[in-house]
Amino acid sequence: MKHRTIIYDFLTILIMALFCYYTYCSMRSLGFEELVESFRGTISLLVVAISLLTIFFSHSSGQSSFVKLWWAWIVWLLIDFFVLGLRGQGVANFFYVSFAPMTFLFFYTVSSNSMKTTKIATIGFLILFVIAFFLCVIYLSTVRMINVGEEIGVSNLVYWCLCAVPFIFLIKNKWVMLTFLVATTIIILLTGKRSANICLLLIIISFFLHYRKQGGSNNVIILIIGGIALFYIVNHYFSYAVEGVMERMRSIEDSQGSGRVPLYRDVFKVIETNTFFDWIFGRGFGSILITGHTNAHNDALQMVFEYGLIGLFFYLLILWNAIRSTLSLYKHHSIYFMGYLVSLIIFVVLGLVSNLVVFYSYFAFICAYWGIAEYEISQYKRLKS
Repeated sequence: MKHRTIIYDFLTILIMALFCYYTYCSMRSLGFEELVESFRGTISLLVVAISLLTIFFSHSSGQSSFVKLWWAWIVWLLIDFFVLGLRGQGVANFFYVSFAPMTFLFFYTVSSNSMKTTKIATIGFLILFVIAFFLCVIYLSTVRMINVGEEIGVSNLVYWCLCAVPFIFLIKNKWVMLTFLVATTIIILLTGKRSANICLLLIIISFFLHYRKQGGSNNVIILIIGGIALFYIVNHYFSYAVEGVMERMRSIEDSQGSGRVPLYRDVFKVIETNTFFDWIFGRGFGSILITGHTNAHNDALQMVFEYGLIGLFFYLLILWNAIRSTLSLYKHHSIYFMGYLVSLIIFVVLGLVSNLVVFYSYFAFICAYWGIAEYEISQYKRLKS
C-alpha cells in the first residue's frame, strides 16, 4: 500500500512538472514566440496518457455524479471526433480537448489514493503561478504594453495566473496567502483585462467576507493589515493602472464591449443557417473560425456553435455540479470551499464575457482543483449513506 502511494505521489509530481512546462510553452506561444507549439501538443498527449494509465490501474471505489459527467463528456468527444466526423479541425485535436477533463479525473483518482495530493498540487500550482506571473511581467515590459487603457493581446497571459488562484486559498500561512493575493491584484491591474478585474473584485469581496465570518482576533488583524497594505501598494504604485481599468470600464459602450457586439452578431448570422444536424451536434471543434473570429467570447455560445445543443447541455451540467459542490463544501466548512468559490467565480465571469471552457490549457487548472475537492465531497456522501 505504501509503495502504491509513493507511485501516485510521483505521478502527481510528474503531472505538475508537465503542467509548469506546458504553461511556459503556452504563454510563450501567446506571447508571439515560435518553436513551442509542437511541445504543447506533446505535453497534452503525455498528460492524457498518464491520466488514463493512472485511472486504469487505480483502485478507486465508487464515482460521483460529477466524475461520471466528465467521463460522459470524454465519450461524447470520442464520438464527435471519430464517429460523426464533424467539420472541425480534425481528430488530432482530440488530445487537446480532452486535456482538461482528463486533468479532473487524474486529480480525483490520485486524491483517492494518496493523502499528499493536495499538498503536492498546491506547491505545484504556486510554482506555476510564479512562472506565469514573471512571464506576464517580462512580456508586458518587453513589448512596452503597460498602457492599461488599450486592449492588447499579450494581456490575455493573465488568465494563466488567474486560473491558478484557487490553490492560493489552500496556503495555511495567512501572510503568504496575502502575498500571493497582492501579486494577483498587481498583475491583473497591469494587464487591464476587464473580465479578470471583475473576477478580482468578486474574489476580494468573497475573501474578506469569508475570513471575517470565521472570526477570531488573528483573522481580523490579518484582514485589516492586508487591506491597508493592498490599498497602499495599489494606490501608491499602481494608481495609473486603476485609472486605466476604470477608463476601459467606462468605454464599454463606445467600444461595443471591445468588439463583442459585432462578434456576437457575426456568430448568430452563421447559427441562423444551421441545419437540424448542426443544431443538435454542432459544427465541430474549431469551426468558430468560419465566422471570422478565433472564439465567441462566450462559453455557452461557443459550445452551441461547435458542439450543438448536446454541448450546451453538458456545459450547463458542469455549471450545475460546480454550484452543488461549492454549497456542499460550504456546508461542511471544508478547507476547499474558498478556492472552489473562487473557481466558480472565474468559471461564470470568464464564461459570460470571455472564454474558459474552450481554452483547455488554463481551464485544466480549475479542473485540477475540482478533481481534488470532488474526492472530499464524495467522502461526505459516503459517510452520510
